[in-house]
This record gives sequence, structure tokens and C-alpha cells, in this order.
Amino acid sequence: MNARTFVLGSIALAAQEAAHALTTPPASRLGTPERAALGGVGAAWVALGARTFDAANAREAVGALGVATATFEDNIREPAAGFLELTSPLFVLQGVLLLALSANVFASKDAARVSSSIALASATTLLALALAVVAGAPVENGFEFITDPLFITAAVALKAAGSTEEDAFELIRGDVVELATDGGSVAPEDGYGKTLATFYRGSCLVGILVGASFILSPINPIGIFDTESPATHFFRALCGISIALVLAPAQSILWRAAKAGELSANSSRALNAALGLASGLLVVDGRLQVEEGTRQFAQLDPSSAIAKAVELGDVGRSVTNTDAAFSVGLVVALFYVAQAVAPARRV
Repeated sequence: MNARTFVLGSIALAAQEAAHALTTPPASRLGTPERAALGGVGAAWVALGARTFDAANAREAVGALGVATATFEDNIREPAAGFLELTSPLFVLQGVLLLALSANVFASKDAARVSSSIALASATTLLALALAVVAGAPVENGFEFITDPLFITAAVALKAAGSTEEDAFELIRGDVVELATDGGSVAPEDGYGKTLATFYRGSCLVGILVGASFILSPINPIGIFDTESPATHFFRALCGISIALVLAPAQSILWRAAKAGELSANSSRALNAALGLASGLLVVDGRLQVEEGTRQFAQLDPSSAIAKAVELGDVGRSVTNTDAAFSVGLVVALFYVAQAVAPARRV
């Protein structure tokens, strides 16, 4: 737990230092109250991510929706806590992006993109939570632990998006078309630049597809059992929302930077590092969860009910999908970190 918290805290501290170093003129697009609000909310998300990255804290948190986590059987049947722990690095990433917004690190259009995507992620999460409650997820003590940060984040991010003086709707609509068609007015002139841009575009599209599968799939793509409670489905959707609406939009900023030949800029390097570390922690944590579950399963009595139930479950789907996600995710994470430290190319 201490090592995990240290790593997540290091990401946040590095991002804060980068924010001070990379502030771009004109700096004061946001007023002092707005910047203070963004900074406060960002710091809160970093703290939340650091806390829920610990398995015990994640299990305590999912109890707000009545998820039982006392035994191995509870957690393998309803892996809500595992999904929350898996999402924690993306909470930290969201906090880092909000801190960067508070320091006016992003250019006006990118600031509109980041703030709008975070507001949309919060609103979508609230919708998913409402659907879970309607579907039967019980509301327990601590429910505000989930709702309050989402309402506050949505309000603060929307205010920030409005302060950029960009038409966020038209900007995002154009971005979606550009990403889908690989269009845009700027294109790399050399083969290496085109390869870089293609990789960034591909990683962004993969993020959107993976996130969508977590949100929309009627069965858990990486689970053993086909059925899950509304609460577990919510935490699965939360992970998908964070991938599709927080991670992927930030990846698209680097795709545009790659097309423009601006990856060697300090701001691009800092963003590469933040995305690479967050993605790496996500996939490694997922792998560790699988290995720990495998270890605990091996210790069960083969005649126990849960052992027999797992044998009847779709273990092959879980293993195949988690192996594929780990392999692809780790390659993407290492690539992003490598780009953060790669020397500038000489033209």
C-alpha cells in the first residue's frame, strides 16, 4: 500500500512541478477563483485515487452500494472493489489534468477539450450511478463518497470549459470526425512522424473501444461469471468511463502533437509521462489482481461450492481478455514513457 501511494503521489508531485514549469503565455485565461477551484478538485482526485488504490480501502468504498467483500468468494463473484482499485490510477490522472488546467498549462483549445471531457465523464458516471440505483443497487452510508466529487467536478470543469471562449461542442465534434477519418490540416512529412502519429491515434481508438466495452457489454469482459449485481456493473462502467472519457481524450492531444511535430515540447513530454505512468499502473494492477486471485483459488478445497462454480464459469474468456489487455496496455504505457524521455529528433 505504501509503495503504491508513493508512486501515485510521485506522479502528482511531478505533474505539479511540470505545471509550474510549463505554463504557457497568455497564462491568465482563468480567474483566480476558477483556478483555485480546479486546483482543489484536482488535489482531491489525486488523494482519492491514492486511497482507493489500496485493496482494503477499495472494498470499504464499494460498501456504499451494498457490495459484500468479506470473503474471496464475495470478491470473485462481485469484483466491484477490483474495478475501483483498477480505476484509481485514472482518478490520479484526472486530478493531474485538473491541476494542469488550474496552472494554465494547456493551450485554449486543449484546455476546452480536457475540461469538457472531464465534465462529460462526471456526468456520465452520475447517469450510470442513477441507473444502478434504479436497477436495485442499495444506497448505504457513505453514498456521498461517490456522488459529491462527481457533482463538484462536473460543475468546476464546465465552468473551466466556458472560460476558454472556445465552442466546446463544435471542437469535440470536429475532433471525433478527425480521429475517425485520420484527417486534419496538419500531417507529418516524414515516415517516422507518420508512424508516431499512427501509434498515438491507434492507442486513443483502442482506449475508446476498451472503455466502451466496459460500459456497454452486458457481461463482464474480464469476469468469470456472466451475471453481476447492478453495483458491480456500475463500478465496471466507471472504469470504462474513465478510460474512454479521461484517458483517451488526453491521448488525442498527443496524437495532434505528433502530427504537428511537437512531441519534444516540454508540455508533450509531461503529458506522455503522466499517461504512461497511469496506464502502466492500471494494467500492472490488473495483472496483479488476476495473479492474486489465481493464488487464492489454488488454495481452495476442490470440492467447495466456489471452486466448482469457477470451473463452470467462463474462465477462458477472462484469461484471454486479461492477457490481451495486459500485453497491449503495457506496450502502450512503455511507449508513452519512452516518448517522455526520448531526445529531440534532429531534422
